Amino acid sequence: MARKLYPDGLYKTTVSIKKYDENGNLMRVHLSAPTNKELDQKVAELKAKMKFGMFSHDGNKIFGEYAIYWYNTYQKGHCADATAQKYLGIINNHLEPLYNMHLSEITKSDIQNLINMQEGHPDTQRMIKVTANQIFESAIDDELIYKNPCKKIKVKQASGQTKARALTDAEKNAISELKREHAFSPKEQLYVDTLYVSGLRPEEALALTFSDIKDNTITVNKALKWKGGKGLKGPKSKAGYRHVDVPAWYQEEVNSFHLDNNTKFIFTGINGDLISQSTYKRFWLGIWNKINVKLGGKPKIVVQNVVKDPGIAVTDLTPYMFRHNYCTMLYELKVDVKEASRIMGHSNVRITLDIYTHLDSIKSTICQKVAGITL
Repeated sequence: MARKLYPDGLYKTTVSIKKYDENGNLMRVHLSAPTNKELDQKVAELKAKMKFGMFSHDGNKIFGEYAIYWYNTYQKGHCADATAQKYLGIINNHLEPLYNMHLSEITKSDIQNLINMQEGHPDTQRMIKVTANQIFESAIDDELIYKNPCKKIKVKQASGQTKARALTDAEKNAISELKREHAFSPKEQLYVDTLYVSGLRPEEALALTFSDIKDNTITVNKALKWKGGKGLKGPKSKAGYRHVDVPAWYQEEVNSFHLDNNTKFIFTGINGDLISQSTYKRFWLGIWNKINVKLGGKPKIVVQNVVKDPGIAVTDLTPYMFRHNYCTMLYELKVDVKEASRIMGHSNVRITLDIYTHLDSIKSTICQKVAGITL
């Protein structure tokens, strides 16, 4: 069945569940998908569940009860203690006005108002959106509701915060040229290549030992921490413990680097131990400056943590953009979303699915525009 493509790049429809709400209105489930075929499949699956009594719709469940259930089930004991406490703090201190409301009656405006109340605190605003979004996505997975009120919620970007994105073609070309010119130091080159071919979080890459990389596979089982003193910690969540396949040429690069660097950790500080935060900032600035200049910018000069010359920035490139770029490559290679989630070490497949859905939306929009080209 052909359906209308909406501006957000999704096809949408509703299906009656043959029940009535407390006001006597026929209840309908809202479904959406990036293609008509996938939407038809969702409709068929829903109708099959209804036919065999496998469908539930308990939007009357109280938000406060479900939020605590979500925290105990998916956060407490499943991610770093500090991260779990952040989520609990948001639930207790900022989502409390929703506690006695039914999941199904909470609207986009309710969430937006809570975020607006934290004007001037962009980090808190972001955490409110992230926490509420994950709670509602979990409720959708549990078939308690079928619409997430957090979609399209607006959060003001924090000062200095850069939007997550993949590398641009210009950035990738600049990095490739710098590699051909041997402009990076061996350590800089290996760090850039590590981020590019593995999608590791920067703190995971900085904790790597040479024994973690063998047989064209990276074993991720730790991360670098600076808070409370330089040291190691576990990955961001239990899902962070993983194995990531890498190209043979990268394994050879690691082996070659190891011959000239007889240390335990790969990306070390000046004493051959774990790299300090200040040393890492200088290390990354050196990489960034070379890429920025290659793109036509002017280098930023920092001496003893004091900016002597701000330079001219033509790129906002960060280490995390390599991670987003890697996830984009998995999507382009048509890697299954569950497998991509495992490789990325995402704590919830919904995180990966959101990226995939966003990329699908962009692809659909581009296809529509290209289809209108005439000569």
